[in-house]
Amino acid sequence: MTGMRMISQSYIWIKIQKIYLVIPVLVMLEIKALKNQQVNT
Repeated sequence: MTGMRMISQSYIWIKIQKIYLVIPVLVMLEIKALKNQQVNT
């Protein structure tokens, strides 16, 4: 029982870590898109 709970907690933690890695990438893409729009106008 305890082993399964440990695995599920670590799995959730990995999911959270992946989200935190993806957020900065999305922000960078947003900034690039905004800069491109400013250049085009």
